[in-house]
Amino acid sequence: MAREIVLGNENLILTYDSNLCIRDIYFPHIGEENHLEEDKNRIGFWVDGKFSWVDEEWEKNIKYMKDSLVSDIVASTEYLNIKIREKSTVHYKKNIFLRKIEVENLNKEDKEIMVFFHHNLKLYGKNKNNTGLYDPITKGIIQYKKRRYFIFNGMVDGQSMYEYNIENITLGEGYNYKDAEDGKLEMNSIAQGRINSLFSLKTFIKANSKKTFYYWIGAGKNFEDMRELNNFVLSRGIENLIEETDNFWKNFINKRELDFSNLDYKFKDLFKKSIMVIKSHINENGALISSVDYEHVQFNRDTYNYIWPREAALGAMALDEAGYTEVSRRIFKFLTSVITKGGFFWNKYHSNGSMASSSHSWIVKGELQLPIQEDHTSMLLIALYKHYKISKDMKFIEDIYDDLIEPSLNFLVEYINEGTKMPFSSYDIWEEKKGIHFYTIASIYEALVVSKEFIEIFDRDGLREKIDKSINYLDNLFEKFWIEKEKRFVTTITENGDREDKKDIKYDSSMLLTLLFDNFYDKYKERLLLTSEKTVDKLWIKSEIGGMARFNNDRYHQLTRDIKNIPGNPWVYTTLLAGFYYLKIDNFEKVKEILEWAEDKTLDSGILAEQVHPHTGESISIAPYILSHSMYILLVNEYVKKTGKKLIGNV
Repeated sequence: MAREIVLGNENLILTYDSNLCIRDIYFPHIGEENHLEEDKNRIGFWVDGKFSWVDEEWEKNIKYMKDSLVSDIVASTEYLNIKIREKSTVHYKKNIFLRKIEVENLNKEDKEIMVFFHHNLKLYGKNKNNTGLYDPITKGIIQYKKRRYFIFNGMVDGQSMYEYNIENITLGEGYNYKDAEDGKLEMNSIAQGRINSLFSLKTFIKANSKKTFYYWIGAGKNFEDMRELNNFVLSRGIENLIEETDNFWKNFINKRELDFSNLDYKFKDLFKKSIMVIKSHINENGALISSVDYEHVQFNRDTYNYIWPREAALGAMALDEAGYTEVSRRIFKFLTSVITKGGFFWNKYHSNGSMASSSHSWIVKGELQLPIQEDHTSMLLIALYKHYKISKDMKFIEDIYDDLIEPSLNFLVEYINEGTKMPFSSYDIWEEKKGIHFYTIASIYEALVVSKEFIEIFDRDGLREKIDKSINYLDNLFEKFWIEKEKRFVTTITENGDREDKKDIKYDSSMLLTLLFDNFYDKYKERLLLTSEKTVDKLWIKSEIGGMARFNNDRYHQLTRDIKNIPGNPWVYTTLLAGFYYLKIDNFEKVKEILEWAEDKTLDSGILAEQVHPHTGESISIAPYILSHSMYILLVNEYVKKTGKKLIGNV
């Protein structure tokens, strides 16, 4: 289930699904240690003998407050005849989740109303060796293991929790959330092992009147943290803390004046939301993960809770273009910390900088190969150059030159087979095939060309000559990708020993990424436009939903075998890439249609998914997906620039 709401700071992040269940809790590193994993924390209501968990039967409107990562949720149920309005957030500085729930009694009689909060933590991602207890000092429930502590507490009418229950739920017995459904909790005060906990808040609400319930979660590493955070909430007040967090986000997102006078306001709203969603996925150390949505683990027992250097670079590019160079700089610092001594990146990383899981083989035909995607390195250099041109921060470039720029350039110029004059094979952008890929080669070309500006200032080892030699090799290589009969470049060339190299003629949306490379585009403009036109035509979804697939017969989450009309599910990212083609040919109406398409495919909260259903438009796979939000920012920015409007105004 997609994550409708994402709330976080640089250490603590939580997500909601469409039933207002908390689905993910990451602490202290975003993308690691999901303390819920595949489970959820529920919320339920009791009204005069009737009980209901918030579920599909409720009417819900789930959004964010304007220009903020504070939720604005309205939900109602005819069964209980109540309506709730919720504002929730993670404090911008303290590791506290804050929840304000206004409950309106729509009945004609006064009603006793209780709210039940259920917790199903798996500390360190494991549902064993946990302890849960009622703490009489804070009057809250604390669950802990080793150096992970969480406190759950609440208040209504100035009173703390009414009843509570903490249980060890062993395999086969289910969950203790059902204990709430009779309106009374068992009041067990401590348990260890596999823990679930519940507590209730109770009040009376007059007919057609409202009352406010408050709930908070504090995350820390010891008992002292729990009591300090609890006292912080009580002394400052939840409403004040929500308001100051709302102000933080409004100040952050509005510190630059954006001119969207030639675009509908909804595009500006999604542009801003995309910036905030990207920021919410950045760890304290600058690690930008692709998604906090853990649901994908049910598909292949792995997630998107990682840093792919290419995607991090594109995220940094988006932030730079939007004017947030101080944020993107942190991403570059993280990438500097994880690059290998050889100047390349592994497939992906955990947010602590360690190498993550991979399906890339280290051996082919008995020979050692680097299990990498070479464009991770080249895209980083392209993004870094764009950062420099926007920020003019030469001191930052100087600081990272020895550790990041020089090793990356040395790798790119040396990872070339002197016999064939081609780069060695690497994996494609989709991690599905190994070869020499047009997009990858184009990104290397662009990286080498733009990096000459750095070399002119800092080169101490004669890199300039090596770069010029490599650029010459690449220039000669591009001719091999061209099919004169079809008037387009092919996607991939695979070396075939002494025989002629194999050419993969499958259409692939990665070709459109080359339109972002200014120097490469200027040199191969005519051929790139011909290739792009054919690629968009062949991969566009011929259904009422539209959008563009990744490539022919994309089987990832495939929903139909009608390959002729639906070569794959429409991805938000690839559809937005098509917008860059239309920008290049000055078809601005088509660009607006694509931006409209993306805006229409968001969740109600404005979250963009990875891909959507080709017949219904519903989100598929993960949501949010940082690459979708990054590409949206980049396309809007380019559209506004090309149509003569200034996007980034005064700071």
